[in-house]
Amino acid sequence: MTTILIPTTPERHERLHLCLQSLQQNCTLPIIVTLCFVPAAGAVAPTLMLANAAPAGPVMCLNDDMLVLPGCIEALHAVWLERGGLCFPSDGIQDGDLACVPYCHRDYLLANLHPGYIHNFADTELTLRARQRGELHYVQNAKLLHHHWTKGAPHDSTYGKQNASWPLDKALFKARNPGA
Repeated sequence: MTTILIPTTPERHERLHLCLQSLQQNCTLPIIVTLCFVPAAGAVAPTLMLANAAPAGPVMCLNDDMLVLPGCIEALHAVWLERGGLCFPSDGIQDGDLACVPYCHRDYLLANLHPGYIHNFADTELTLRARQRGELHYVQNAKLLHHHWTKGAPHDSTYGKQNASWPLDKALFKARNPGA
């Protein structure tokens, strides 16, 4: 069973509803959906809280501004069973480049998602580590829609937190990954 980890905020209840609806309509695998409402925390701390509470096994980090398309989780799960490591879908923004929607074992996520990040660059470092070890698997036929502010979604306090934490997260990434 895959555990879906979704950090969210109360102001995003409409987006979250659509995200959950897409999971219900488009996923045929058994899943557990876990939510964390911590508005001021960014995305990384709530994701780690959810991962720590998840049972051992596969997890998928999903944003509340995403819609899962038919076959997405099934394709990720199949590749993960075959190859392990870190799998990620096509999200229409970071296709093939950045695992911003990681699918992996819970322990893999806990070992590789650095808790010092607030919102940004945690996925960049996670991707970098997996790529360095040959454990990164882009699953192109696993698709979801990412309704991000860069694609016209309304700008809210969650995106504001993301923008405000960019300099701190970038500095941490550079310090932890010289030359990257």
